[in-house]
Amino acid sequence: MNRSLRVAAHVVVAALLGAGLAAVAYYLFFVPPLAGFNLIVWALVALAIGLIVHSWGLVILDCAITGFTIVLTYSILGYQGADPLPSAIPIFVLIALVGALGMTVVGTAAHLVQTRIKRRPAKP
Repeated sequence: MNRSLRVAAHVVVAALLGAGLAAVAYYLFFVPPLAGFNLIVWALVALAIGLIVHSWGLVILDCAITGFTIVLTYSILGYQGADPLPSAIPIFVLIALVGALGMTVVGTAAHLVQTRIKRRPAKP
């Protein structure tokens, strides 16, 4: 598979994963007042991405897209404001950027630890 198709596949899978996790979290998983526990689950997903994906660039891409999509989808699903939804989208996008950053930090930290452990020489 050429690199462009591989990156495109990662983008699509990460976006679907994020939307799916947000939907599960909103409809089935933790609902208020326990909704904050979603962050723990999402951090575990970021850890898993960081440990499973083998390329730094793809770890960053996958975590950023998954984090952005999770937060944006979760915000849209939970919106109950008086104003129409389109008026809330800009603030949701800003919040989703923070989610993307947080998930990227956790995923890259996991990837860093994994690469350091693999490079550590074996003790004789």
